[in-house]
Amino acid sequence: MEQRELEQLAKKQHWTVATEGKGLLWTSPTGEKVQSASGVNGAEVLNLRSRLRRAGLEIPGLKRVAVVGKTDDVQSVSRALDAAIQMIEELADQFAHFRKAQTDATITFRGQLQALEKVTGEHTQAMEMLRDDVENQVAADPIAEFRKRLA
Repeated sequence: MEQRELEQLAKKQHWTVATEGKGLLWTSPTGEKVQSASGVNGAEVLNLRSRLRRAGLEIPGLKRVAVVGKTDDVQSVSRALDAAIQMIEELADQFAHFRKAQTDATITFRGQLQALEKVTGEHTQAMEMLRDDVENQVAADPIAEFRKRLA
């Protein structure tokens, strides 16, 4: 359905369609107003058609969606919402347990890492001390000293 067809349909249902600036002003018999650009097409026409329908224009071939009208429907929606809330609460509880487990594991891992860093640091210091001792022993080699004196 094009804009021109919507305009004819609206006029048949006692709507007024007036040019306003670069667009159109659609006014229903009950006084509801809808503004649109003139010369709309494609998706813009679908948008205009939806806005006009919501303002009360009866468009052949379009059915109005009934709002929940039965008590049973309200109760089934209520039950569905209750079930959704319960699922969300269960997921939140599971997430809390997961997060606590991850936090505990992280704390344990950090402790192990710090202990490893300490041991590694101690071994590094011991290796440096051993290297220094070996170099001092080489420097203090009595046979090398004796050979130097003979030469």
